[in-house]
Amino acid sequence: MATVTAEVPGSDTVTEDESGERELTRVFSVKCDVGEYAYAAMRATGIPARYEQHPEDPDAYAYKASVRSQGNERRYYHVTITYSTLKKQDPAEERPEVSWEDEEFERVAEKDRDDAAILNAAGDRYEEPVSFTDSRPVLRVVRNEPVFDQALAYQYNRAVNSDTFYGAAPGKMRVKITGAQRWRDGVPYWSVTYLFRYNPDGWQPEVLEQGLYQIAEVDDRVGGTEDRKVPCTVKGKAPHDSEPVSYAVPIDADGKQIDPDDLPANAVYTQWNIFDELPFANLNIYF
Repeated sequence: MATVTAEVPGSDTVTEDESGERELTRVFSVKCDVGEYAYAAMRATGIPARYEQHPEDPDAYAYKASVRSQGNERRYYHVTITYSTLKKQDPAEERPEVSWEDEEFERVAEKDRDDAAILNAAGDRYEEPVSFTDSRPVLRVVRNEPVFDQALAYQYNRAVNSDTFYGAAPGKMRVKITGAQRWRDGVPYWSVTYLFRYNPDGWQPEVLEQGLYQIAEVDDRVGGTEDRKVPCTVKGKAPHDSEPVSYAVPIDADGKQIDPDDLPANAVYTQWNIFDELPFANLNIYF
């Protein structure tokens, strides 16, 4: 039966990265019985078991072993055990991986950088939309979890934050949650990725108020007036020409046609609350 003869003196090492995580090694000399080989040396009595704590660094756990033959006789081996402060017996106890990215995408410009509506000199939209390459910051968090909550992912992947989340005001952040199953020592767990996309304009869509019709006050049949939907009209030098427009023109919040002279300053955008709002604090993302 393979037995440990001694821990090789002066063979231990330790390295530390910029985040303070450490990796350590210990080397043991092992003698095997006749017919035993490297695998028996790795499993010899006295070799630290997987996830056993380092005797001088209780935050470091054994996670890897390697074996090297000593000399020509295949009965003597050196077994190197590697410890790490990152590796834990329970994957859920490991520190999450966190990174910031910059995601590029194409979009149609509705407003310029000064928040003015992008319209032509007559107050109409351009026939060819103004598009450009934009970018947004993306926070990626990858952490290990015992199970993947598919119902929670389905719910949150269709929502925006209702609370302030890592500096992002409500409505500015969306999340995409995905999971991949992993195994450690025959026990399954999930590597879950959270992608938080930040939109400084908010994720609820805003639409320019425009159309072929407007709400105007017209005479009724009994000598009074009433609001009625009527065609928007072409506006020239006179306040209202009689000819109806053949294209959508901006209207105000009351549904009345906006005079071209007041555009683009008076263009109105309406926000539509499409996405549900959920508290992102309930995701328990800490790093």
